[in-house]
Amino acid sequence: MNEETHELIRACPETDVAEGDLHQVEQGGKHFLLTRVGGTLIAYRNLCKHQYLVMDGCEVEGEEFECPYHTVRYSLATGEVTDDSGFMGIEALTRYEVQLRDGEIWLEVPKNEKW
Repeated sequence: MNEETHELIRACPETDVAEGDLHQVEQGGKHFLLTRVGGTLIAYRNLCKHQYLVMDGCEVEGEEFECPYHTVRYSLATGEVTDDSGFMGIEALTRYEVQLRDGEIWLEVPKNEKW
């Protein structure tokens, strides 16, 4: 990690993130979604790319989850749009590198990212 361009943000204990589920975290006004797919921890910015809303209460179904506002579906494993529900041109979710330290999940977040 380049400390000049990125900061480490403590998300939560590793045990809070179960396989195939979504765990929502807010730290200092920054919202994240964490999941575990095939044992790998994955973190996304919790912000739907349709109308830039924090996605509270996403429904997970199989390998996808759905934005509760406009039914856009995203892949748990990649953050890519799997069904845009007719809203064309929606981008994938922003993904962050994950570090584990003493049982805690830390996220590498660009310092210049707008929140």
